[in-house]
Formats: sequence, structure tokens, C-alpha cells
Amino acid sequence: MKTIKFYRGEENGIVVEHDSYEDSIFRDQYVKALLTVNRVLAQPGDLEPGIVAFCGDRGEGKSSCMETVAEMLKECHKQDSAARRFIGGHKLPERGEDGHRLTMESQCGELLGTHIEELKLIDPAFFDHTHNVLELVLGQMYEHFLTYTNDPKHKEEMKTRREDKENLMACFHDAKLCWSRISKGTEDRYDPLEELDSLAAGLAMRKHMAGLIKEYLKFFHKDQNGQPAKSVLMVKIDDLDLNINEAYVMAEQIRKYLVSPQLLLLISLNASQMVDVIANYLDRLTAPSKDLGTQQMATKYVTKLIPLEMRVIMPKMYDLCNMGLEVYDKRGGRQEQAFHSVKEAVVKLTYDKTRFLFYNSKGGISPLVPNNLRSLRHLVGMLLSMTDFTKNEESISNKNAFRSYFYQTWTRQLKKSDQEFAALLVKGDDATSVNKLVVSYLKAQIDKLKGSTSFIDDISNPVNYSYNVSVGDVFYMINYLERSNVEEDLKQMLFFIKSFYSMRLYEYYDVITEQEGELSPEATLQGEVYKSDAWFKRTNMLQRFVNGSYFTYTPADLLPPTAERRNRDLKSYRGNMLYKEILSTLKDDMNRYDEMEDGERLAFEQRFRIAEFFAFTVKKAVSRRKVESVDRLRRDYSEPFHLTDFNTNTFYLVFDVMAPFYNIVNPKYTYERFAYLRKVEGSCKGFYEFALSHDWSLLRSMIDHVRVKDHNEAHPDQSAIGINDLPALNSADLEEALKRLSSNACIRNGEVLSAVMEAIQSRRDNWHNRKDSLKVLHTFYGNIINSEMRTYDNIDTERPYVIRFVFLEAIRDLLNGRRTRGQASDDMTLLAAIYNSDYNTDSISDEDILSEYHRFFNGFKTSKKGKMVKADFARLYPDFYKMSEESSWDEWFKDDDSYNKATIIKTLRDRFTQYMSQTGAGEANDIDEAEDEE
Repeated sequence: MKTIKFYRGEENGIVVEHDSYEDSIFRDQYVKALLTVNRVLAQPGDLEPGIVAFCGDRGEGKSSCMETVAEMLKECHKQDSAARRFIGGHKLPERGEDGHRLTMESQCGELLGTHIEELKLIDPAFFDHTHNVLELVLGQMYEHFLTYTNDPKHKEEMKTRREDKENLMACFHDAKLCWSRISKGTEDRYDPLEELDSLAAGLAMRKHMAGLIKEYLKFFHKDQNGQPAKSVLMVKIDDLDLNINEAYVMAEQIRKYLVSPQLLLLISLNASQMVDVIANYLDRLTAPSKDLGTQQMATKYVTKLIPLEMRVIMPKMYDLCNMGLEVYDKRGGRQEQAFHSVKEAVVKLTYDKTRFLFYNSKGGISPLVPNNLRSLRHLVGMLLSMTDFTKNEESISNKNAFRSYFYQTWTRQLKKSDQEFAALLVKGDDATSVNKLVVSYLKAQIDKLKGSTSFIDDISNPVNYSYNVSVGDVFYMINYLERSNVEEDLKQMLFFIKSFYSMRLYEYYDVITEQEGELSPEATLQGEVYKSDAWFKRTNMLQRFVNGSYFTYTPADLLPPTAERRNRDLKSYRGNMLYKEILSTLKDDMNRYDEMEDGERLAFEQRFRIAEFFAFTVKKAVSRRKVESVDRLRRDYSEPFHLTDFNTNTFYLVFDVMAPFYNIVNPKYTYERFAYLRKVEGSCKGFYEFALSHDWSLLRSMIDHVRVKDHNEAHPDQSAIGINDLPALNSADLEEALKRLSSNACIRNGEVLSAVMEAIQSRRDNWHNRKDSLKVLHTFYGNIINSEMRTYDNIDTERPYVIRFVFLEAIRDLLNGRRTRGQASDDMTLLAAIYNSDYNTDSISDEDILSEYHRFFNGFKTSKKGKMVKADFARLYPDFYKMSEESSWDEWFKDDDSYNKATIIKTLRDRFTQYMSQTGAGEANDIDEAEDEE
């Protein structure tokens, strides 16, 4: 069997199969059950009940399998039945003496010659102190007897079978009388003889039940000669373990009284839960003593009642997930869909109906795929009932239905505390506060593993402002936990959190791309009134959710440092150099662009594109004293680090190789962070407007690369086109083009976000020559583009959507000196000089440091204890001392260690070069000046 068949309309309730047993997912269980029943019939006993148990967890199909087997057993003796054909055609793994595989028919001789008389399914959920399994069996048998004898069709027959009828009635009477004596309450027994009478009745009850069953079958089953036919009474009990209070009592009634060579019991239960139920019952009996080993006693009890060889074990859904899945409109109907596997069906149907993207790992299964049959049927049935996704406004009900399932039903498999946290998480609607809430939860999990680091402590510090905790911080901590050997409960919770982020990212992406004015909001006095903070008035929903970064990492994690140990991926560079060389004249040049000669215009365009490059790659401004700690974002600083404007005095900026993914979320805001290049009312175009209106700009190049991808994927049968083949964009088309850019560039799925980080970390280059820095960046962005993750085939195009971040091709063109449009080349020497313009230790000599701190160095001759080094610097140079955290000073100078002058000079030069390299206190009145005053 390689394919599972799913029939619409069978999502709920017990499903009884009447044919096609060979194709059923329970085929092996049917074979095991029939062979086990044959064994019970071939070796009847009058000391132990003949039980065949269907064992598994809730929702694994125990009841459906048991009912189908019962249906097969009733039909086995009929030559033309589907059950008989299945038994006759199915071959067993075992081989006979002739070397050929045995047929099941050859091993089921006893079963095929026996008539099965069936009673209705017994549900223990209705049992209590006054209703029990034995009385229900008696009641069903008697009801069937009365119905048969009172049927007008059998009137003449009953005239000739008066003796048979009276004999059976007498058996009913004896059994019921005996049970009444047993069940009479002990409080009513005042005579010791009554106690003995009850004991005697208990010993006699098994005999009376066996006699009743024999007479009952004799009454209903006779052969052609009028002699009793070979027959068995079949009793079915569903979910024996489900009634916690009465399960043990029912089990005891079965063990004591339902014992007969002509009685077959089919029971469904969770064996491990049955053990727990019986152990709890015994605990109550033995309280307050707790040292009697009730768990072991219960295990032995269940094993004796239902031996292991008499159990039919239900398959786990994960064991079936690699099988193909075919969807039919009904049994015997037409096939609607086919999937390579069950696990593919779940994730693909989810994508087809909602566009929420989940992946199965290679050789693994997404936790979205339910691990029991009932839940799988419900989920697949729900997804199949939805119309295919078209666009958001038409398919919003699909998304809402899936979110409701995931948040309310899927989460039930989480442990209680995690369910409560999940409910709290999905209830919140403040985009800026979610990340801090999740980080707090993740930090608690890391603390349990005793694996926290100073970097994680910095991310999770309770005093951090929520708007300074990013999506990147969340996924950094998730990745940290996933690398640990975490327990299954935590794995499930991490999957939930990542899935929650996938849905929220997609939700906010929909807002900024489909609602007018939401991509680049502007403060307005018209329309609905909202609570708004000045920092966020021009930010969109996705910006406020991501909070500054999709990716958090430490320097040199993604790119190799230079031979001089200068970082390339997360580093500071001189903002004043960028201003001096590029930005100082940019606004004036934009105003006179149309008047420029060709040569001057080309040079301006080159400088403009370099300015755009730094706009997309800058993460934040950084103060002089923080220039070496660019990975420390000061999340406890009251101003959002990612929403600061840059002015003409900004001395240092932080380059982040992954910043384009965040900055593209709102390109207008990204450009306008350079406050002095903003458009003001009544003036010519600002930085952003100018970039958007010229097709040679970096922004327009990004748009063009996306247009090329869209066109070539939409026309796979045509020759691929290049950017120079694209038609010109008019101003009316630019808004839609920006949305297409957002579609390509915005990460809106947690799985994709994690995959991007995994891909770039696994392809880390090894170039350390400083002159190769732009080449390293060029290759790095190429690796991201070429990772080419895919979605599932879209229903309308029957092709997958390829996730290629082609907007980065525009940056690669620039780094390579190429212009996206035309054939001209640019000299990237200036870009490299600015990018490499970090502080330079080579320019600072020992004499410079001795001169600067002469009062300190004159205070000792050879060496000084670390605690005195710190104390003297704090006393002599308080402003300088306050530039670094106390913990940093403690790291550089241990209290009881001695340090000579050369070592102290080296530490100062290596750690604080930027402080000495400044040319006057007022030269760099940068963005964090207020922070310096804290």
C-alpha cells in the first residue's frame, strides 16, 4: 500500500469500511485482528475472556478499525462478501513448507466456519454505579430476543419453538436473579448467610452467563438440519479507559463474568491510560499508603487481562505521512486531487487556501501535520472545504478559519503553561510590544537550560524598551534554543512562535501593500484620529512589528573579518566622511541636475547611488564611545535606535550587511532618515522623490530587477528579457511597482527568515584582504539570491513561486561598478573608502597616549594594580571613564592583577582609539550626545 484515500464527508465520526480493505490505511490492523480472532475461536477457554483489543491514542482510528473488523467478521462466512475476498486474496509474510507465502485464508479456517452474532456497540461513558457492562450485555441480548419473538413474521415459527423459547427465558431469569444477588448493597445485608449467598452468586454468575450465551446462540443459529450452528456472540466495547471512575469495575466484570468459549470481546482502549486509571483506583483504595507499587500492579493487571499478543496496535499518523494521498468526492466517486505524500498535502493545502507557508524538512515532518488520524481528517477536511486562494479580500475568511484552528485547536497539544502564553500572545494587537513579550518567554527557557550569554542577557534585559526589541532578536534566541538539545514540548512551542510570526508578518505585509497610504504613512490632521507617538508617525505596521531588524547576530558571524581583524558585516564607519564626500552637495546637485553636462551628470549619478547604498545599509547612528560595540544596541535607551534621523554632525554610522531587508520595508522613511535631504514644502524633490523619479537610481534598479523576474516567470515559454528590454514606467505605475518591490523584498514568513540565516552562515567566504571587501559583499548578496527557496505550485499557474530576493541584484551591480541601465561603469573607490573608514589605531602612538593621560602615568613608576588603575582614571578623567560600562573596565583591568605601563597603553590604544582620534570636543555633535550625558 503506497496511497491513502481520503473521502470527503468522512471527517467526523466512526467510519466503517465495507470494501477495498487492501487499500485501507488499516490493512495491517485488519489482518492482525482477523488472525487474532481466529486464534481465539480455535482455542476457546472458559477461564479467561476472549478479548481482541484495539490499542492507540485518542483519534488514531481505534473505533473505526474495530467497527470495520466487526463488519468483516459478520460477513466472513459468506463466499461472495468483500471480507471473504480480502481474506482469500491477501498473502502473509510467512511461507509454507512449499516455500510459497501463506494466504490468510489458510490461517483463518476456524473463523470462516463460524457465524458471528453481534450486539450493539457499548459506550462506557454512560456507565455509573447503577449502569454497568454486564447489565447492558444482558439488556441487549434480551431486547434482541423480544424483538425477534414478537415480530409477526416469526409468529408461526414461535408456535413450534415453545420449548426453545422457554429454555432461553429461564437462562435470562437465572442470570438476572444471580446478578441481583451480587449487586445488592452490603448495607442491606444483616444476615451473614446473605453474605455467603452473595459470594456463591458471584461464583455462579460466570456459569449462568456462559449457559445463557450458549442457549442464546442455539436459539438464533441452526444449520440446515435444525441443529445448532457453530456460532459466537460478539460484544464490542468502545474506549474502555475513558470512564475514569468505573473503568476498573468494568474490567473486573469482564474478567469475572464475561468468560465463555462462545463469547468474543472486541475492545478499544488506550492501554497506558487504562494502566493509569486502574493505578489511580488502587491508590484511592490504599490511601494514605503510597508504597504498595500500584502502578506496577496495574500494569500486570492490564497485561493479564489483555495479553500483548491479543492487541491490535493502531498506526501512528507520522508512520503514514510519507504515503501518497488521493482525495475523492465520496466513496466510489471521482478523484479530485492527488499529493505525493500526506505531509505534503497538509502544507500545500494550507498554502493553496491561505498563502500561509509551512515547510516539511527533508526526511522530517512539519509539526503542523497532526499526529493522529482524527485531527488529520478534520484539518484536511477543513482545508478542502475552502475555496482556492485568489486575493486577500476574497479569501480573508480562509485565513481567519485557519488562524482560529491553529490558535485554538492546534495549541491544545502544548503544555498548559505554554497554552496560556500562546493565548496571551495572539490576543495582543500592539505591533511594537510583541517581541519583548516573546523574548521574555524565550529567556526563561534558556535560563532553565543554564545556557544564557551576555549577548542574550542584553537582548532580554527587563528594562529594555519594547520598540527596541526586534524580530531579529526573537529569532536569534529561537535559533539559540533550537541548537540545544531541547525537550519535545519546547520544540512544539518554538514552532508555534515561528508560525505566529509567519502569520503576523504576512498580515502586516498585506496591510502595507493593499491599503492605500500604508506603505509610507504620513502624519495628517484629517481622517480618523489615532494615538500616535512622534517617533512612529511615519512608520508602517510592518516596520513597527519588525522593530529595526530581521536579523540579529554578532560581528564576524556572517562575513570574514579583514586580516587586521576589522569586521565587515556589522561595523561602524565615519558618517562625517559620508557627509563630506557625498551628501554635503547632494541636495544642491539634485536641484541643478537638469543643467549638468554629461560628464558631471554621470559623476553625480555615481555619488547619488553610493548615497542610496549607504541609506539602505545603515542600521543606526552610534556615539563615539560606542563605536567598538556596534552589536550593543542600547535597547534600554528611550529613543528607538532604528528610527533616529541623521544630521550633518552625525560622526559614526553602523553598517549592517542585512539592513536592506529591514530598510526596504519603508523605502521613503529609509531615505528621509537623512533629515537634511528631506523634501520640504515648496522645494524641489527630496532624496527619496529624486531616486523614485530617475530610472538609473539604486531604488529604481531594485524595482527593475523585480519587474524582470515577474515578467520572465509569467512568460516561461518566451525568451527571457533583461532590464533594458523593459518598457518605461510612468508615474502612475510607480505605486504598483513599489508594491511589487515589497512583495519581492519583504520577508513575511518565519521559515523563510530562518532559512535565509542558515543559508548565508553555511556559505561563509574566506577572503580576508581588505581590498576585497566590496567583492565579499557582492558574493554575499549573490549567495542570498541564489538560495532560491520555493513555494508550492500555485493553482492558477501550476508553477511554484521562487523566492529570490532579486532586489539585491541592484546592490550587486553597484558593488561591481555596473550600472543597471546602459553600459557605463562606475569607479567604486569612493564607496570602498567610506565603507572602510573605521577608526585607525595605526595613527595613535604611545607618546600620544602618555601625553593625553600624563597625570595618570606620572602617578607610578613600573606597574599598578587593576583596582587602582580604575580608581585613578575615574578620579582624574571622569568624563573619559564614564564613556564605558563598569563591567568593561572590570574586564580590561582585574582588581588584583598588576599592569605595567606598556600593557595599559596597549589596552587604551586598542579599546579607545576613536576617542583620541577626534579633532576637538565640538566636532562631532552626533545623535547620541544625550546618551553621553547620562
